[in-house]
Amino acid sequence: MADVRDRVRRTSREEARALMGLAPDETAVALLSDFDSGARMDQILQGLTLAVKQLPGLRVLFVGSGRHEGSTQWKAGELNLGDAVSFLGRGTEAGPIWAAADFTIDASPWSSWSRPALISLAAGIPTVKRQEGVGGWSEEMGESLPMISGEPDRFAAEVARLAKDAAVRAEVLKVGTGIVQTVDSAKVAEELGRLYRSLLA
Repeated sequence: MADVRDRVRRTSREEARALMGLAPDETAVALLSDFDSGARMDQILQGLTLAVKQLPGLRVLFVGSGRHEGSTQWKAGELNLGDAVSFLGRGTEAGPIWAAADFTIDASPWSSWSRPALISLAAGIPTVKRQEGVGGWSEEMGESLPMISGEPDRFAAEVARLAKDAAVRAEVLKVGTGIVQTVDSAKVAEELGRLYRSLLA
């Protein structure tokens, strides 16, 4: 996790946003997906279309690749999302992506964090998990997975809330910091265990 933080620190936010073609007044969200389900991507695009209407300055950076990536790009064009979306491929190790992003949405199909989401968390980016189905926004932020709804209308509203409200992003980031500390501690324990086993060998 520490090497991810180091890579992000090597790129200033201003440099990263210029590299991504982001204007100073635009809000950038990194959306993580493996593009494995056309139906899921259609639902995400519907939500993003509504979100961009609410927030003309919203920029969505798709991070990931998969079999429905090409069709998703085509549909984004058909929905006139145009300059509001960029498809960056995998690139989850690249510091500039995380240095530029205001927050991250993990839209992977798994119930737990995806690896790119853990990288985003390690980079210090407020990160939420897109929930399949309707779901609901967590008012407490007490659980380990801050969730936003997968239903297009609510998804758009919750993306807009994250984009507009720095206090909400700060709460999400606080939860993420705890997750990173847990993961870092687990890695240290794993390394110590490996060292102990090697001494016994």
